[in-house]
Amino acid sequence: MFLSKPDIAVQASQPAPSWPALLRLLRVMNAAYEAGTDVQPLHQAATLAAACDLSLTAVHQGMAVLREQGIAITQQPLGYRLQRRPDLLQPGSDAVSEEGFFPWHLMFEDSCDSTNTLLMQRARQGAPHASLLLTEHQTQGRGRRGNAWHSPLGQGLAFSLLWRFDQAPPALSALSLVVGVAVARALHRFAPAVQLKWPNDLLLGQAKLGGILVEASTQPEGPLQVVIGIGLNVGPALASTVMPASMGAAAGISTDTATEVPRLDLPVASLRAADSLQPSRLAVLQQVLRELSLLLPQFTQSGFAPLLPAWQSLDAFRDRAVMLRDAAGRCVHGVSRGVDGVGALVLDTPQGEQRFVAGELSLRAAAGVGQSQ
Repeated sequence: MFLSKPDIAVQASQPAPSWPALLRLLRVMNAAYEAGTDVQPLHQAATLAAACDLSLTAVHQGMAVLREQGIAITQQPLGYRLQRRPDLLQPGSDAVSEEGFFPWHLMFEDSCDSTNTLLMQRARQGAPHASLLLTEHQTQGRGRRGNAWHSPLGQGLAFSLLWRFDQAPPALSALSLVVGVAVARALHRFAPAVQLKWPNDLLLGQAKLGGILVEASTQPEGPLQVVIGIGLNVGPALASTVMPASMGAAAGISTDTATEVPRLDLPVASLRAADSLQPSRLAVLQQVLRELSLLLPQFTQSGFAPLLPAWQSLDAFRDRAVMLRDAAGRCVHGVSRGVDGVGALVLDTPQGEQRFVAGELSLRAAAGVGQSQ
């Protein structure tokens, strides 16, 4: 029997369902869409509970959480109904093996703490080169200085790639810039105005669309292992969602896109809000992988120099007055002149030209200062 709201309140002390349980609920309800049914059926709570091995209370709690996450579900006297098809990730290996792709080795997790953390663990256990770890939901997406991240269900892309180098490239610090060029090129199909902000942010106008986290693991013997995390906001973000102006550990950023707690800097951009085609997350992933299939091998062979002009053309802060703040809170004011051949930021300052490598730095337009000087 469908519980009334007072009944739910009485039993609200029970733990909320886990993310895997929430995804099971959503996939059961989504099965009609997958089968091509035009009219969505009404799902009784008891039927959902039996199908997902949950209590009735857990079903009701799960529905409340899913609605909070932006999933369009209506509650009716006899059950629940999906209002529109959720954008779920259920890719098979064929989704990342199209013509023109590098032979990626797909790993899919319904939920994990961090795609970068999990893939680095698997790399140490012998995961193959060009492994791709994709998840529907991250519970501990990471940003700069260990900040916590949250991504609304079904709205973002969070995935990591394992790339091995037989020898460390001379411009390894520029790898996040190379990935940025690849991702920006891929997203131009959906939003031609996407630009880059050094060292690792993707912008759409003045709002943040995503970012990149690059983490390397050296070993006494064997190749250099690098995990590249990419986070993109595809669907509409939750109300008042913001991102940090710059994210990064070592030479990159978070594998998740949405809200950092407690820093609030940039509004969030949505790829679907900028594109009338309303791309699915899988379609966006495929475009990104196609570009990475070209640029990662090129970087391995030739380094960053051949891609420097491409990055400069996408630089949102080129020839603009900026303020650079390091992890200690010190500020450097100057005019951004792009990056050099190893990916270091070049600033014209009152003390002369200075260069800064990627790391615990943030870059933002200087208050009250206009364009080029």
